Parts: sequence; structure tokens; C-alpha cells
Amino acid sequence: MSEIDLARLAFALSAALHWVFVIVTLGLVPIVATLHTVAVATGNPRTEQLTRHLGQVYLINYATGIVSGLVMEFQIGMNWSGLGEVTGNVFGAPLAIETIVAFFAEATFLGLWIFGWRVLPRWLHVALIWLVVATAYLSAFWVLVANGFMHNPVGFELRDGVAVLTDFGAVLANRSTWLALAHIVGAAGWVGGFVVAGIGARMLLRDRADASGRTLVRIGIPIVAVAAPLLVVAGGMQFPFARTSDASVEFAASPGWADVLLGVMALFGVLTTLATWFAMLPLLIRTAVARVRPLLHLMVWMMPVPVLVAVCGWIVRETARQPWAVAGVVTVEDAATTLPVGMLAAFGVATVAVTATLLVVDWSLIARTIARGPEASALGAGPAADVGAPVVAQEVRY
Repeated sequence: MSEIDLARLAFALSAALHWVFVIVTLGLVPIVATLHTVAVATGNPRTEQLTRHLGQVYLINYATGIVSGLVMEFQIGMNWSGLGEVTGNVFGAPLAIETIVAFFAEATFLGLWIFGWRVLPRWLHVALIWLVVATAYLSAFWVLVANGFMHNPVGFELRDGVAVLTDFGAVLANRSTWLALAHIVGAAGWVGGFVVAGIGARMLLRDRADASGRTLVRIGIPIVAVAAPLLVVAGGMQFPFARTSDASVEFAASPGWADVLLGVMALFGVLTTLATWFAMLPLLIRTAVARVRPLLHLMVWMMPVPVLVAVCGWIVRETARQPWAVAGVVTVEDAATTLPVGMLAAFGVATVAVTATLLVVDWSLIARTIARGPEASALGAGPAADVGAPVVAQEVRY
């Protein structure tokens, strides 16, 4: 393999694995926030227990996903320095905003939410998790601004071979960004709904009378039913052509084998839309959910499938630009750093191995958390305390 092939393969694998963490995080956090709001509004202890259970699953995925994102940063800096040399003045700005503003704000609000159980006023605690939702999607938006510029570069001009930002508003209004954002919102709801329904199905397989399991299935299936049409429509609006506005370059959105992935995604999206609409009414009946055990098994096994389909979506989107790194401006060959093949191979193997290990650890911990059930959730566990009472340091055992 050539140097460029190695760099592309390493980044493609790391990005695909990292995307698994991202889409699960974006799918789960609005559901956790909604459950927490309902729990505080109704005072229902079972709803709070479900909030803590799903919240713990979300936190496991979030923590491991952060580290996988750092691996990608190393790869961009080491393998793709040419991208920054030409378009860094434009491409780097939204990524810097994402890191400094959205990511740090999200981590701060999340930390306060994690340690705020039984300490902060209830509605302030709820507000914190909704701020986590807002900053999580704000973070995704800024990443898509950078990615949208790579697909449809606008708001800049080349001066001595270097892109200079001239219209930040045009960069923000990029149609490629907003179509991708709508598609990802639908995909996040789609994945989150499947994960929640799968967790609920697992609980019902263990105990068909489990009220919490019924609740999760009755939450997850309607979310899939609502999110799937948005996913299909927004995805269809990006097919079949992508065109750069400044360089008059047109190219197929899915060359070669990516046509197969695109067809699989479209078929799967349409089928899940129809299936969830058809299944929603009987599944919402209080006692019918636990009776159809084959369907419950299917829900459990379906949990990773939408995630894999979402990874295929990124593959299709990114192959649309080839052979460009920034469409019509910088080729992949010009964006790549000139490094020895041995160094690239060793670095690629190391970074992909780290990301893959994180993914295995992530799903193993999530599987163990789901198997233990909501009653064993450690997040927010402890004796209730008066909001106005002084906080006393206690020994915490894990």
C-alpha cells in the first residue's frame, strides 16, 4: 500500500469506530434528559431509577468516546498536515469552536449533573442535563460545519495558495452542513430508540412482568417510528449528486461499491419506518409487549444494527469527495503528510487498535450494566438528602 492508502485506511477505521460512540451518545442523551424531567415532575421513583440506569449507559459511552476522539486528533495532525496548511484558516475555526466552547461546556455541565444527585435543587439538576443535550448537539453542529466546508467549500478565497475566510455566515449557512445535521438528528433518534427498546426487551426477557422494561420498549419504538422518516428524507435529499459551488466540480455521491451501502441504508430505513409504524400500536398496549418473545429477542439483537448502518452512512458521505479532501480545492494527495511507510503503518495500527479496544470495553461495560438492571445503577445512588442541608464528605466505595 502507498503512504496515502495507509493514511486513509487508518483514519477511515478510526473515524468509523469513533462514530459509533458519537451516534449512541447523541441518541441516548435526549432520552435521559426527558426521563429525568418526567421523574422530577411526577416524583415517580421508578422513572428516576430508569433515568439513572440509562444515564449510566450514556456515561460509559461518553467517557470512552472522548478518548477515541483524541486518537482522531492525533491522526489529523500527523497524517493530514497539508489540509491545515491550505484550508486551516477556514476548516480549523469551527473545530476550534467545537473544542473550546461546545466540548468543554458539555463536559462541565455533565460533571455537575453526575455529582449533583441529592445535592443540587431538582429543577437545576434537570436544567443541567438539558444543557448537556444542547451542547452535545452544538458540538455535532460545529463538526458538521467543518465537514460541510470540505464537501461544499464556501465563504473563502484563495490567496497565494492559502484559503482565507471571507464570509463566516456563508460557512454557517452551508447547505451541506444543514442537510447532514438533519440526517444525523434523525439517525441519532433512530439509534437511540433501538438501544432503549433493546434494553427494555432484555429486561422483559428476564421478567415478563417488569414494568420498567415495558416502559423502555414503549419509549423506544415510537422514537424509532418518528426518527426513521426524518432519517430517510434527509438522506434522500443528499443523493445522488454533491456539487461544489465555487469550483464547478460535480461528482457521483456513491462511486463503485458505495452504491451497495447506500442501497442497504435506504432499504433498511424504509423497512424500519414501516415496521415500527405497524408494530407501534400493539407494542403500546400495556400487557402485549412481554407476550411476543421472538420480537423481544429481535429487539435485543437489533441494537447494534442501526449503529453499523450509521457507520455505512459516513462511508458513503466521505467517499463522495474522492479524490478531494476539500472538494475542488485540496486533493487527498496534497492533504497527506509525507512520512515513511513503516512509520505510517505502525502509527495506523496503534491508533486503530486503541480505538477498537475502547469500543470493546465500551460495549462490554454497557452489556454488564444492562444485565445488572436498573436497581444496580450506581449513578445517583445513595440516601436522599435535604437540598438545603450541608454537604458532608462521605467515603465512597465502588
